[in-house]
Amino acid sequence: MNKINAWINGRWTTPALSGLLILASFTASKGYGAALAAQWLMVAAALVAGAPIVRNAVRALAVRHISIDLLVSIAAVGALIIGEYWEAAAVTFLFAIGHALESATLNKTRAALAERDKRWLRTAFGHYLAPSVLEELLRQPDKLRLGGERRR
Repeated sequence: MNKINAWINGRWTTPALSGLLILASFTASKGYGAALAAQWLMVAAALVAGAPIVRNAVRALAVRHISIDLLVSIAAVGALIIGEYWEAAAVTFLFAIGHALESATLNKTRAALAERDKRWLRTAFGHYLAPSVLEELLRQPDKLRLGGERRR
């Protein structure tokens, strides 16, 4: 069950689902000649990928911030209004992929920085502290304070 929840809430869920709907739309249109079904699938792809973008845009507007999410939302809604369903699906799908890639990059960067900090602590204090104290410091680096700690 945890793997299912992790996939449902994962960074790649929205682009994957939207991409599958886009592929289904192309298949319906080209393979079966079902133009109306293809249009509805394309609208569904735009809505799936666009919902988180619109939600982020509204949150940003609530604090008076005009973000890229707002601009993408306006473009996607405009494309849907004028009947350009492929364009709406494409822009939201590509933006969702960009968001997933950005999230993955940030997570890798945070992990690399955390590892670098641990190496620095080992190098700086490895010769001066007992191994058990060093391991405690690596587990909770916020315990390291300049000036030490007063005890009575």
